[in-house]
Amino acid sequence: MSKNTAGISGFFSPGENPEESFEPEISLMYRNEDGPFELYECAGRGRKTVLKAIRLQDRDNPLYNEMLRKEYEIGRSLNHPNIREYYSMREFPGLGMCVEMEWIDARTLEEVLEHCHHDSRYCDAVASQLLDAVRILHLKQVVHRDLKPSNILVTRKGNNVKVIDFSLSDTDSHLILKGNAGTLMYASPEQISCSESDYLSDIYSLGVILSRMSSRRRYRKVAWKCMRTDPKERFASVAELKEELFRPSRMPWFAASVLIAIIVLSAFILVRSSDSQPVTTETTQNAEPGTPASLELPETEKCSSERAAGSEFEESAKHSVPEANETEEVVDSQDIDNLFREATDLFL
Repeated sequence: MSKNTAGISGFFSPGENPEESFEPEISLMYRNEDGPFELYECAGRGRKTVLKAIRLQDRDNPLYNEMLRKEYEIGRSLNHPNIREYYSMREFPGLGMCVEMEWIDARTLEEVLEHCHHDSRYCDAVASQLLDAVRILHLKQVVHRDLKPSNILVTRKGNNVKVIDFSLSDTDSHLILKGNAGTLMYASPEQISCSESDYLSDIYSLGVILSRMSSRRRYRKVAWKCMRTDPKERFASVAELKEELFRPSRMPWFAASVLIAIIVLSAFILVRSSDSQPVTTETTQNAEPGTPASLELPETEKCSSERAAGSEFEESAKHSVPEANETEEVVDSQDIDNLFREATDLFL
């Protein structure tokens, strides 16, 4: 590379540069036989997007067309890294009117729940981003109304949360489709009973989700308050919920550190002691059937027995005692981290 071009930005290799096609490649991603919408992957104009369309037999239904339009208007008004982006709403050949959205390489929260249980840091990071996203929704006067693990994505690169699917959402400014909606397992009592619902219904749904993400004490405590039957007894806002979930210990830091260290040390000693093997001798191994191992021989017989064993007994004892290093096991750092977090929960 010459000195004249050393400071110029560019590709290191030409790679493939196919001619741009104005005809996008569209393939079916998801179809729900019980629902009116379908998702398609669209590859064109140099990137991938997701198209949400109404299935063929329902395209003339005004209700579903209004649902699609309302979802686009709500999604387009949101702008946050933990919320799926909405680009446009336009006609696509063969699909009719579609909403074009951000394509996300991710897994659903449902698929990573087990990982959340085993990795507390991962769980906390996902929960924090989820609460940030829902907080923005409420600041925009949007109630999601269908928060559940399948509507929460976690990207494969970076583990970033993306809240999706606003087909059942509502805002103060919309005058249509105001009836209660949601998924039974995550819906609040007021949603199910068709009473008046608002952002406190989303907080109820978050409680159900948090209870599935972790069994730690702080998560159980927060989820329990979120899921109160009376909306007035729940957290007043997502900000208050998050503050409680990640609130530091009330105990002075020095005392908390000492107590945590004692708990971890005790757990470590317990692991070591449970793995150690007792020393066995030929005397107990060769005991007659029906003779208790703790039964002692008369003094004279004991002495003669010991002399008869002689050096063979000593040699056997040497081989029966395991080396100290043989019983040691490496303690997983993740287990220690979880112990620290469990101990910290005790002070909340």
